Amino acid sequence: MLNPAQRALQPARAARLTLTQTTGWATLTQTGWAFDADLIATETAFVLKAELPGLRREEVTLEVEDGRTLHIKGEKKRHGKETSLFLRERKFGKFSRKIILSANVDVEAVTANMENGVLTVTLPKATNHDIRVIPISH
Repeated sequence: MLNPAQRALQPARAARLTLTQTTGWATLTQTGWAFDADLIATETAFVLKAELPGLRREEVTLEVEDGRTLHIKGEKKRHGKETSLFLRERKFGKFSRKIILSANVDVEAVTANMENGVLTVTLPKATNHDIRVIPISH
């Protein structure tokens, strides 16, 4: 049990709230604890760099939904039990983050790698811009 001084130093626990933020390139939605990430947009691709220290690639799931939504989810589990914990700043638990991009991506060409706790996801922009003529009925 933490005393009042210890509780004051402890960061707020990750609430089950949903946070949504919109930028010029994307809309971000997250639940659980938040990881730090950068989203870079080039002429041909979006590149996401996310810091996920302490996680292995097997503990992270990546999905591309509807050709333009990147969904990153996983869980950072606590290993062992700290019996004399004074301060907790590390984050544990489930996390989920959806990034709705401003352009469709080539789902088959998306690549991802994880090195030294940094996940890099490259999402090439779709090059096919099919134009569909829609007939007007009476």
